[in-house]
Amino acid sequence: MLESSAPAKAEAADPREMRAERRLAMLGLLTDIGMQLARDLSRRVGEAMQDGEPLDGGAVALEFSRLSRAVRQTIGLEARLDQDREALARMFEAERAARDQARAERIEGRRAAVQDAVEDAITKAGGGNRKTDALFDALEARMEDPREDDDFADLPMSELVGRICAALGVTVDWDLWKNTDWAAEEWRAALPDSPYAPMTAETGGPASAPPRRLSG
Repeated sequence: MLESSAPAKAEAADPREMRAERRLAMLGLLTDIGMQLARDLSRRVGEAMQDGEPLDGGAVALEFSRLSRAVRQTIGLEARLDQDREALARMFEAERAARDQARAERIEGRRAAVQDAVEDAITKAGGGNRKTDALFDALEARMEDPREDDDFADLPMSELVGRICAALGVTVDWDLWKNTDWAAEEWRAALPDSPYAPMTAETGGPASAPPRRLSG
């Protein structure tokens, strides 16, 4: 297993989903307030009738009409927002599935590239068929370890290759991969600690041209 991978962090809640939840909670609160006002109106009318107080039927009817209309509208908005939230949840799920698929494809492609690179190193190191076959078997077992998915998704290719070669006891010759796409990518990115990072011997600063045959 590769060393020092930090545990994967839980995926943060999508802000769009958080806003939808907040809007739904606010509408629920407005519905509760409207129902409380309607109950208060009912209580006041009941008390007035018990006490024999005169009632303005038109005013009571108008207030009740306004309250009931406001409550109905709020409930309707809640229902529509709930439907929108379900659609939003389906969209989020599709987005997550697409991200997971892209990540799986990235891991698979990088695993294959790392395996090819380490196989090159094993082949160059020689040592006889028995030793070479044993190293190939050990490499194959490492490539099949799902616990290393985060490493293969995120770490620089040169770091992956270097770590695995070191774990297998295989000498690393970075010239073997200087013309690969991933070496060129690390050079273009001036990736810190990469053996392909562009540096000048005089200043230790960025080189003005790719090293050796590395194309930019």
